[in-house]
Amino acid sequence: MAKLSNWVGQWEGEGWSMDESRQKAEFTVVENIQRKIGGMAILAEGVGTNKSDGKVGFESLGVLYYNNEKKQYEMKSLTADGNMALTAAQLNDKGQFIWGFDVPGGSIQYTTTLKGDTWHELGEFVMASGQAFTILEMNLTSMGFLESLKVFSSYLGLFHTCCAILAMVFGAMVVFNTKGTTLHRRMGYAYVGSMVFMNLSGFGIYNFRSFSL
Repeated sequence: MAKLSNWVGQWEGEGWSMDESRQKAEFTVVENIQRKIGGMAILAEGVGTNKSDGKVGFESLGVLYYNNEKKQYEMKSLTADGNMALTAAQLNDKGQFIWGFDVPGGSIQYTTTLKGDTWHELGEFVMASGQAFTILEMNLTSMGFLESLKVFSSYLGLFHTCCAILAMVFGAMVVFNTKGTTLHRRMGYAYVGSMVFMNLSGFGIYNFRSFSL
């Protein structure tokens, strides 16, 4: 399972899928990948939102593990519409993870390729004759680095951070300057002011059971 450690994290992007009537639907997608039971399994949860109406188009849950007895990866997948499958999977020499299952008239095969912080997934319907048709494609980006910077995505978050930095600077000046001087008093006022604004702005960032300013 160590070979799949680069999967872990949150991935976001967009893609498209095609149904049996060859109607193409575009969507945005979030994949949340977690290690479970000490790294022996990987839990993958995906949610796709239709671009056309903003509604959830699909939800999927997959458990991936390595079967030591059969010497192969296995994937247990479930979808919100009631479909489920237990399939063998493989990681080829190119680093592509391939899995699929049989359906009437052929099989469905998914190929996932990770390079750095990009995730590309291709779904194909493979006919009994061997001819393949692409039915799904997704391009995702790892949110690992971006997640750590989300607080800076709003002016409030930036303001909160600046107040915290100023509080540390003014606090240090209060501690190391001579007490009772005009400078000491002014730095004390500045420290208190920056702490007040830092805490007030924090109310707008913290999520109180999904409520924030």
